[in-house]
Amino acid sequence: MLAFRTAIAVLTALVAGSLLSAQSAPRKASENSKLSVLDNIIEKAIADHQIPGAVLLVSHDGEAVYRKSFGNRSLEPHHEPMTPDTIFDIASLTKVVATTTAVMQLVQKGEVRDNDPVAKYIPE
Repeated sequence: MLAFRTAIAVLTALVAGSLLSAQSAPRKASENSKLSVLDNIIEKAIADHQIPGAVLLVSHDGEAVYRKSFGNRSLEPHHEPMTPDTIFDIASLTKVVATTTAVMQLVQKGEVRDNDPVAKYIPE
């Protein structure tokens, strides 16, 4: 379950980047209505008990243009609110995210097929 929660947090960050990649930086966070879509995604995940909380940080040209915390960083033994400076340990999830991205890029280039067995490319 922790890996799933971490994946949601990472995917939310990736979605944030893709939503804003084609835009110039907003002068004020409130000027960008696309950020409210991200707020809603995170708030729904918390309400559905998929994640206890999250921190959303969107930057442009090295500057934070939007930073917001949601929910709790701890539920046991008591609730501790998430703060914008909460640090997350994503452990070995980086391997999954990086490998999936790299393989899908190879699929897109036609260098591998996503339904082939791994043994076709990495013999035992």
